[in-house]
Amino acid sequence: MGKHEKDLEYFKNLKYNTVVRKNKDKFLLYIPELSLLEENKNIDKAYEKLVAEKEIYFQKMIEMGIKDEIVEPAIFGRKRLETGLIPFFIKLLSAAAVVVILLATIDDISSTFKYIKRASKSVAKGARISRSAVGHPQNLSIEQTVFRTLAATDIYHSGKAEREKLSRAYEAITPSGVYESDHFSVHSIELAFDSHPGTFWHATGNEAYLTVKCEHPSKLGAFRITAREDIPGLQNPDKTIIEGSNDNNNWEHVGDVSQIVCGKGGSKTIYLETNKDYTYYKFNFSKWLPTSHIAVAELSIYRKKIEDASEKPSK
Repeated sequence: MGKHEKDLEYFKNLKYNTVVRKNKDKFLLYIPELSLLEENKNIDKAYEKLVAEKEIYFQKMIEMGIKDEIVEPAIFGRKRLETGLIPFFIKLLSAAAVVVILLATIDDISSTFKYIKRASKSVAKGARISRSAVGHPQNLSIEQTVFRTLAATDIYHSGKAEREKLSRAYEAITPSGVYESDHFSVHSIELAFDSHPGTFWHATGNEAYLTVKCEHPSKLGAFRITAREDIPGLQNPDKTIIEGSNDNNNWEHVGDVSQIVCGKGGSKTIYLETNKDYTYYKFNFSKWLPTSHIAVAELSIYRKKIEDASEKPSK
């Protein structure tokens, strides 16, 4: 076995920064890159549990064959930042030139440029949110920003066929209100509906819900969920139960959805057959492991298009 092979021992020896917070009478320990969190009244016991969960996470990623997706700790020294600024600018200009040439060859150049602009803003916004949440003052490097934007563009193109299929028969429902069970740090519910995939709603446990209020009672025909783009899609819900209500109090079962699988930054569209109009839709998410957490970058809901304009809800 080569000393550089990425096995379990390799990942266990990586030095991750651990954020420590005091929450009332408990210590809260959090590893941002891995999105692992533990809390205990005894800080040593909390750390021991966190180390154990980290090893379980590494082992599962290796067993699933996606160990290359494990986010390793980023180390940027002062000297590297100072001496590496010129190479970063050269890489930026080279990458920008390649992007312009590639985009000039495709038919939908206008929409692609708009998406790149939105994606770059999303990366910057996501970085600000993450730094605020974990207390890290450093910014993303120019190199990181460029390649995250290019990755977001790849994701956009890979899901184009699915989006076109969705848009042919369905139309988006614009929420008039959104509600949540809870959220961790600054990752509040609004971030799941802000059209920025670089930000995300982050629940505090392995069970949580999001509720969407429609402007008019509507039949839910589909919903689209997008995973975080900074880590593998291990925070997607393992089970989703959808309920409908017209008073946000009495709920009726609408449908069940098994594990939603999509990689980091990826999206999944789920189609439903709802026969009744509801004003509120509640998405009850859960994970199998008690120590897991749920995160959603974007959640969009849709109804089937109405052919006859006279049948559309009156305002």
